[in-house]
Amino acid sequence: MSSRLFMDLLCMNLTSHQNKIKHWLIHTKQLQCFRRHAELLNNILLLEIEQDYWETITDSARIELIWLSNMSKDTTRINSINWAYPRTIENLNKRQTIIRNKLNAIKHQLMIHLKEESFIARHSLNKSIDHLNLISTAIKEFVHQGQQRLRTMYEEQKLIFEFDRNDLHLVKSFYDLNPDKKQLLNVQKLWRSKLKACKRAIKECHNNSSLPHEPNTEVNNEGDNNTLEDLITCHSRLIIEARLINIHQRTGQIIQFKMNSFSN
Repeated sequence: MSSRLFMDLLCMNLTSHQNKIKHWLIHTKQLQCFRRHAELLNNILLLEIEQDYWETITDSARIELIWLSNMSKDTTRINSINWAYPRTIENLNKRQTIIRNKLNAIKHQLMIHLKEESFIARHSLNKSIDHLNLISTAIKEFVHQGQQRLRTMYEEQKLIFEFDRNDLHLVKSFYDLNPDKKQLLNVQKLWRSKLKACKRAIKECHNNSSLPHEPNTEVNNEGDNNTLEDLITCHSRLIIEARLINIHQRTGQIIQFKMNSFSN
């Protein structure tokens, strides 16, 4: 961002004294001072967004993560599970520790910088703390505005995560029924087929203005030579069909997000 654009954005968010402050910001030293303020604040808010995201994942999926960490590494692949997250609570905690340490370091840098900024601004603006507060408020506003799309993206990812967490929970619930190898292989085949169809729908969504048709979520034996005949207990049927619905709804949500981005 050029210095001119930074100054224009800052002044656009000032509630008063725009001309006086803009004239004062022409000086390189003052402008660099507030650019550094904006840069540090931007990094802090970015890390806070990321911190909130990973805290949501850690707090929401503890039981499922304990189960997944005790399973083989190919569990997500063979069960067609969308899990682009760490597989253990320990790894999630490590990630959060890294973010927390970065956040504390930058907050400390900002605290030191604000002291220097206050000295420069009060001396140059005839010790007017009101002007300094106006500039600080304007910086917060335009930094927040600049991150709006990113905030929206993270909120969308948190919604998708709820489908992914539920997906993992349903797979765990099915495994908890202790299916035999034949039953497991056939259900995995069913889930894999559904996921492939949904992936195709996502790729093709830019050519279509509507969401996919309602899914066929009933478990049946048609075309499978009755390979599922031993599988269909009431409880297992509910779990299998719930996962088919979850996969479809996840796809619909992703497509809706894409359609929204196309229209913006």
